Amino acid sequence: MGGLLYKDFVFIKGKKIIWILTALTVLMVVLRLVFKGTEVLPGFMATDEEGTQINLVDTFFFIFDAMLIYLGFMFINMWTDRIALIDEKNKIRSYIAAMPVGKNAFVASKYIFIAIATFIFFSLSQIWLIIGLSYMGDGPFKEMMSYLSELTLLTYVFALLMVSVELPLFILLGRGNSLFVRVTIPLIIAVAAIAFLLFGDYELINNFNIGLIFDWMKNHQTELTFVSILSPIVIGVEYYLSYLLTSWIYAKKEVSINE
Repeated sequence: MGGLLYKDFVFIKGKKIIWILTALTVLMVVLRLVFKGTEVLPGFMATDEEGTQINLVDTFFFIFDAMLIYLGFMFINMWTDRIALIDEKNKIRSYIAAMPVGKNAFVASKYIFIAIATFIFFSLSQIWLIIGLSYMGDGPFKEMMSYLSELTLLTYVFALLMVSVELPLFILLGRGNSLFVRVTIPLIIAVAAIAFLLFGDYELINNFNIGLIFDWMKNHQTELTFVSILSPIVIGVEYYLSYLLTSWIYAKKEVSINE
């Protein structure tokens, strides 16, 4: 199992990514210690609509943290198909099947690898958020950062939900069929978006404001807390059931090929 995990780690250039993330984290900590939102920095101060003085430096760290969460989500989504399809050639899979590991080791390694990657990105995002909040001045960005922290868990839980649906497609159907299914959903969304742009209510777009999202979160703290507690459990069970089903179908598929 360890060899299978390391193979995927090497394939995605894991060492390089770890070095980059480590360097970015150190850089972010140094910049946060130098440019503290709790201090008055000439040229970076502004006053909001309520008359509260805010430090515009905090906006950059808010964007940095949001970008890390976004990149983590995108990497998890990208790695799902890459590690599933790397062994698509029959020779490689036959070699893996001949190794002294369990029949489900191939499928299990994919699920475990993505779960570990998700946990690492979630933990790193939380570290960035904690450091960013520790030296952030009072004002709207501090409140938005707190809400972003709450959304982080839901973001990565949603990522695992997508993995539990897409990973079986790539493992069981192969590149061609799985990519067709994967592209179909965004295509439907794109068609719906075009239809909305052509015939929809433009007032919804004109009135859209990210602040409305945070206002909604502020008014529904109880519901968000309940979802934050329950969703990891529900998705964790669903993720495990996805693994069991994929392993069972994959084992049947392998038996039929060998017969």
